[in-house]
Amino acid sequence: MGFDRLVQNFCTQPDPEKACDFLFEIWICQMLRRNQEVQALQYEPPETQNPPDFRFFMHGVSFDLQVKRLQNVTNEPTKLLFKRECQRRLSDIPKPWFINFWISDHFTRQDLNPFFTFLKGFIKQFSPVTNLDTLLGEPQYSWEPNETTLVQFSFTEKRSKEPGISPGIISLMGTENGLMAPIDTAAFRRSVERLLKKSRKSLLRPVSPTQANLLVMQSVHFLFADKTMPAALFGDEVMR
Repeated sequence: MGFDRLVQNFCTQPDPEKACDFLFEIWICQMLRRNQEVQALQYEPPETQNPPDFRFFMHGVSFDLQVKRLQNVTNEPTKLLFKRECQRRLSDIPKPWFINFWISDHFTRQDLNPFFTFLKGFIKQFSPVTNLDTLLGEPQYSWEPNETTLVQFSFTEKRSKEPGISPGIISLMGTENGLMAPIDTAAFRRSVERLLKKSRKSLLRPVSPTQANLLVMQSVHFLFADKTMPAALFGDEVMR
């Protein structure tokens, strides 16, 4: 019940990140529908003022389920916005290239316009990579306002030779030197706490032997979801 509304939410969502949230809900919905033990599955039951994402029965127990995607990279929304802005602002440049980039955690939304002004102003001085000995290849370029490296980038020539610069390799979790950045477990736990608080308004039914309230979280970056995510949540003892 309500599945058409779920699909409609996904199809009409203009924000790519929110569309991904709905896509994760669709995946959970399909998983529940395939389970023959799940009964009376509903998406956002209409009789509830702040409904959970899903409600269903299984083995005589009613389940209220909230579904959330968990971002776990510092400054991740801005970095993903940078990717989208590359697609929007560079597609009309007649260079058959991909742009590969690393972005500092100190890069802000206010840096977007100055960076793209710089990039377009110096585009004739850039050339595609000739070797891939480093993460972004060489030659590699930097944007360093106030002598601080905020963006490192390079260009790779498209095999199709189709004009227009498009996003290529994206290093969200790496450091300036291409190494994996350490996870800020305190910040990660704060993110989990925020999701728990957001879910409370929808998981209002008192827990009992016949009522369960669940929060399902998906780590946006799957490299983080295996061992690092449990360790960040529960401490090193979970690894023993």
